[in-house]
Amino acid sequence: YLAAEENPGYKGEAGESKPLAGTNRASRRFTGEKIKYRLVAVPHGNDIASLFELDPTTLQKTDSFVPRNSYVRLRHLCTNTWIQSTNVPIDIDEERPIRLMLGTCPTKEDKEAFAIVSVPVSEIRDLDFANDASYMLSNVVDKMNEGFLSQNDRRFVIQLLEDLVFFVSDVPNNGQNVLDIVITKANRERQKLMREQNILKQIFGILKAPFKEKGEEGPLVRLEELSDQKNAPYQYMFRLCYRVLRHSQEDYRKNQEHIAKQFGMMQSQIGYDILAEDTITALLHNNRKLLEKHITKTEVETFVSLVRKNREPRFLDYLSDLCVSNHVAIPVTQELICKCVLDPKNTDILIQTELRPVKEMSQTHEYLSIEFSEEEVWLTWTDRNNDHHEKSIRQLAQEARAGNAHDENVLSYYRYQLKLFARMCMDRQYLAIKEISKQLGVELIFLCMADEMLPFDLRASFCHLMLHVHVDRDPQEKVMPVKFARLWTE
Repeated sequence: YLAAEENPGYKGEAGESKPLAGTNRASRRFTGEKIKYRLVAVPHGNDIASLFELDPTTLQKTDSFVPRNSYVRLRHLCTNTWIQSTNVPIDIDEERPIRLMLGTCPTKEDKEAFAIVSVPVSEIRDLDFANDASYMLSNVVDKMNEGFLSQNDRRFVIQLLEDLVFFVSDVPNNGQNVLDIVITKANRERQKLMREQNILKQIFGILKAPFKEKGEEGPLVRLEELSDQKNAPYQYMFRLCYRVLRHSQEDYRKNQEHIAKQFGMMQSQIGYDILAEDTITALLHNNRKLLEKHITKTEVETFVSLVRKNREPRFLDYLSDLCVSNHVAIPVTQELICKCVLDPKNTDILIQTELRPVKEMSQTHEYLSIEFSEEEVWLTWTDRNNDHHEKSIRQLAQEARAGNAHDENVLSYYRYQLKLFARMCMDRQYLAIKEISKQLGVELIFLCMADEMLPFDLRASFCHLMLHVHVDRDPQEKVMPVKFARLWTE
């Protein structure tokens, strides 16, 4: 509710010369020093200072209702003053202040009229839901800070977080897995509500409070114990929190900057399977300013250690996303990733590629379906148990097609590795080009591009690699084609 209170910046009218006609309003608007009362938000509507009278700008019958979509002047009943606008910012702590103070003056001025605009029911419903959700989440954070959260409370907060995921993503709940929801078109108004109604603040509270030490009792839960079955509800709760954060920042720069203020906390929770790394990558992707500010050698080494620990292709994909922003390479992060990934001590996380002579010439007709070559491509790798494996890329593709899950996973991992290599070399990053071209030469890449035995997505990855490792580099240079066609007027 809006109410009027005395303006601390008010300096009074005493001792000042009377201003010329027409300048009084301008001085009030720009300095705010002659505004005796200002409007502030109060939590309850039973405050008498929150009573205002609507005075229509058009002539109305006595005691008739003020029509909707009309213009009115507002009289504050307690002080018998009229509401007026100013140019005095009130959100001075923000980087770009956008909110201006509303004040009062003793005289009614024609120009100080305000429009009465009806709000759609859907917006009111969204605001009520966001406001109630923020209140309930704040209660949960308080209970977590006290060191106790009952089983019913956990069920309730999980249900509320699931509802928030559907709310911010603007997707109907049809019983689908809430963690698999993908936003097709971001709802900017709902994303804005998440920030303005302090839901994001409460989400970060839930992600921090359970891990705070409570003296001798210890924290409510420990990060390293989240994988235990007894902590499964907490793990799912935190995954939902990070999913809410991810959807809240989708294509919305202001929320991205707001969430990035907690980057240090999110980084400390990477690697515990609660989608922290997924959210960080989505937050930084296509935001060059945040990427260059927050990605350092430490972050890159953390992601590489996750690749080694989990051997999952998604972590390679996270690294490749950090190399570019809006399809343009970022040399700073490219260099950090190149130095770390191509470091000899990290060769165990990469699948090595090499050409070997074809041992057996009596293969099936399908195997020799492309033009005969005396060499074939082999992949060698080390698994998480340090066991060495090697297999030809064609054999991997054949067995993956036949339903061999292990070989299918190896090919998927290799495809994401090629994508990472292409991104590392993008826009002529010679630190990567010089190393990668030693192992993945033109002949080898051509052989894989032309091999119809390989999956289409893998062959496409070799095409991208060829472009960024061997084509877009010295001594090639861009040649602008001659424009032969021209308009008659030219």
